Amino acid sequence: MRTAVALAFLCLRAVAQEQGACTLRGTVTDGARNKPMERVRVAATDVAGTSILKLTDDHGSFCFPNLAPGTYHLYAQKPGYLAIRYPMILSVEPDTAIHPLVIRMERYGTISGIVTDSEGDVSPDATVTIWQRTRAGHGEVDSTTTDSHGAFHISQLPEGTYYLSAAPPDSDERRVPLLFFDAGGQPVRERELATYYPVSFTLAGAAPVKLAAGQQIENLTLSLRKARLRRLSGQIADVPRGAHLTCYGASEDVPSDVSGDIPISGSGAFSRSALPPGRYIVSLNVSDKLIAWKEVDLTLGDALNVTLDPVEAVDIPIVFRVEGKAPAFQPGSDVLLVQSGSDFGAMAQPAGAGTYRFHNVIPGIYQLHASLADRQLYLKAITYGGKTQTADKIDLRSPGQGPLEITLSPNIAEIQGTVELLDEGQDVTVVLADSTGVVAQTGTDQKGRFRMRAIPPGKYQLLAIEDFDPDDWDNAELSKVVDGKSLAIELQENDRKQVTVPATIRN
Repeated sequence: MRTAVALAFLCLRAVAQEQGACTLRGTVTDGARNKPMERVRVAATDVAGTSILKLTDDHGSFCFPNLAPGTYHLYAQKPGYLAIRYPMILSVEPDTAIHPLVIRMERYGTISGIVTDSEGDVSPDATVTIWQRTRAGHGEVDSTTTDSHGAFHISQLPEGTYYLSAAPPDSDERRVPLLFFDAGGQPVRERELATYYPVSFTLAGAAPVKLAAGQQIENLTLSLRKARLRRLSGQIADVPRGAHLTCYGASEDVPSDVSGDIPISGSGAFSRSALPPGRYIVSLNVSDKLIAWKEVDLTLGDALNVTLDPVEAVDIPIVFRVEGKAPAFQPGSDVLLVQSGSDFGAMAQPAGAGTYRFHNVIPGIYQLHASLADRQLYLKAITYGGKTQTADKIDLRSPGQGPLEITLSPNIAEIQGTVELLDEGQDVTVVLADSTGVVAQTGTDQKGRFRMRAIPPGKYQLLAIEDFDPDDWDNAELSKVVDGKSLAIELQENDRKQVTVPATIRN
């Protein structure tokens, strides 16, 4: 009896010692019911990607004893719930325990139903896509393909407002850009197109589907609809030898499978039928040189007797200069020239002997898009024809004035600081913005500390705010919340600023 009591005492003492040594502990709860959740997989992952796994007990508690000092992300996962990453970066310091955390998990929702064709029959192999509206238009959340019964099922969706579309299955008619005929020998004049729920060809006319946490929306019917197809025709005078004509969509509503070459007759006439409504670009090339093009709108009807506008497309040589001892810059898809007010663009590409160019540039005003933060660089200067340009306005209306000179610098700035939190563990996002919008954003650790690297010199506003969504930045309601609460900051090259920012609470 005395031995059993001694063993029990030693076990309790061992448990107490392990609990006392918890470097990181907390509780996982069901966010809707505020009840503890047992057997949740909680993983602490360090910067090297090494994870330590724990399961919550019947009180929803977890404990990571004796974590090595360093930076960690915390993940929680349980069937039926959305996998979650704790929004805060966790900094473990020697001989210091982190304040107990509370992780709230949300049951995921599902949307399921069937897709029918324009005749009312089920449509196997149709593509169902779920969208959400964003400030830039709309973004894809998830997609799936219907089974042999036309059924679809998409799960692991958080609470929110969604829009659904169904696209008809691929067929020879959709994959091959040729003219097809019906059983009577007449050109096909209608075609099933991607249809937004309930019966719209565009997101603007779609009906929202509101999904609550854990809700299962079933028996939804997405019905494909036919649209009258368009015809495009025109004439090319003095067709150059070896020329080829290409047509492709210039709007998101045009399916990608309609792109392709258009035959040109000996007289210079061209025609393309069976095109879905939308905006298109028709371009005439000899080899890989663009010599004529036109944007054509087929939204409301056919476009007949189209004449292409000749263009003096040129190659713009690029000279990349990198200051200091940084290695030579080699552009990829992260350097792009886009014409203002148009979908026309050109990507920096090799031109031989270590040089680069923008190919087939039409005279106009352009914007330069370059993702440089990951390379620890910033865009310092742009000149063309001896004139200073900006990333938002590069004047190429008179091409042929030498190379476009792009100067990059590794002398980036950095901001470190602390957010004045109301409670330890408060979740806020630190946002850095200039006159064009959000430049960078980051989270904080449990003590409100943050760090922003690779920031170009300039004048900014720094803000720490709860529940931040970048798509809401220009929202009038958010503007009222943050008005007068940001910190003005000016950065010079190689600056290392240390700042303190108050937390802004959204009620």
